Amino acid sequence: MKNGLYFWKSNHKPSKKQGVIISLIVLILLGSIAGWYYLIFVPHKKHEEELHKKEVAVQAKLKQVSTFYDTALTGGNIDRLGLLLSEIYKSKLKLSLAGYEKESVKCKVAGCEFTYSINKSHVFSLLKKDFWNESFLGSFAEKEVSFTGIPSKLDQNHLLELYHSKKNIDVPECGVILVYIYSLNSTGLIPGTLEILKSPTSSVTTVEKELGSRTKYYGLLFGSWKMETKDSSIPHLISIFQGQAFQDDFIVKNVEIKLDAVSISGDFVCKTGS
Repeated sequence: MKNGLYFWKSNHKPSKKQGVIISLIVLILLGSIAGWYYLIFVPHKKHEEELHKKEVAVQAKLKQVSTFYDTALTGGNIDRLGLLLSEIYKSKLKLSLAGYEKESVKCKVAGCEFTYSINKSHVFSLLKKDFWNESFLGSFAEKEVSFTGIPSKLDQNHLLELYHSKKNIDVPECGVILVYIYSLNSTGLIPGTLEILKSPTSSVTTVEKELGSRTKYYGLLFGSWKMETKDSSIPHLISIFQGQAFQDDFIVKNVEIKLDAVSISGDFVCKTGS
């Protein structure tokens, strides 16, 4: 029995040659795994990381371009300005009959604020302000009545609609529109000066070119303008702006009226010459 047991153990004990073969197989497997890891997996991983970084950078540039154009193109066109001035004029007439005078108006894209002083010869009553076929309740403080949160509707224009639709935007060359502004001032047709506050420029032209086919290239340039006048006749102001050339290319962002002084400002859009 002992001899049989000894014989069984001796027959199942791996030989030295078998151990070497097993070791070689293990080494080959480990080498294959290590080779796959360092020669295939690691480079592929690095390549994916590089692609991800590039895509993140591209998305950041796309966001930069869209934010720039959304901000620059936001505002009202000349038609919207005419509607706003007309609404200001109509609402002022009703309140002036009730002793509300010395109107101060501040309108931006986000909305309008109106402030009135009260004529001492009138019995004060807090009236609602009718605007855009809606009624707005004012607040009284320090002998003044203020109306806030009134929409300006300076939030739509043709160029912004074209940009959001990713359609072509056709604007005049900057030289043409600048010559028009200078000639408009020299003719004396407007009761004030249309001042150029900033020459046409863009902070994303280079970025647009770098993006190539990843975005639609516009290459638009934006300058800033401002018109100030002592003429408080709103109907006259409406006629001036409605008779203006390049109406779609002027974007209105601010309207202020105070003590018979009127200030209207915004941007104009153009492109470089060919």
